[in-house]
Amino acid sequence: MNSNYALKILRILSDGKKHTLDSLSILLKLNQDEVIQVINITLSNYKINLTNNICHLLEPIVWINKEAIFSQIKLAQNKFEIIILDEIDSTNNYLKTLLKKK
Repeated sequence: MNSNYALKILRILSDGKKHTLDSLSILLKLNQDEVIQVINITLSNYKINLTNNICHLLEPIVWINKEAIFSQIKLAQNKFEIIILDEIDSTNNYLKTLLKKK
């Protein structure tokens, strides 16, 4: 089964809600047996509970690997000025403010 379906299932389930096999099969345009196959075979390393045609993640998925990002940033530090912010309301507004200061 195509690994694109596995990623799509993970993205759907990552909302933390419970989903029916019927809703997953409609969203993915697969039959329920194919959805079960992707979950049981391709996604066997993820903690997915599939009981009574209800499916949900038992643990959240971390989509961003902080260490990988920082290792790439360190490689690029000589080429760019990199500013790391914990939280920002708008990158456009922040850049406009920076440009006004220069």
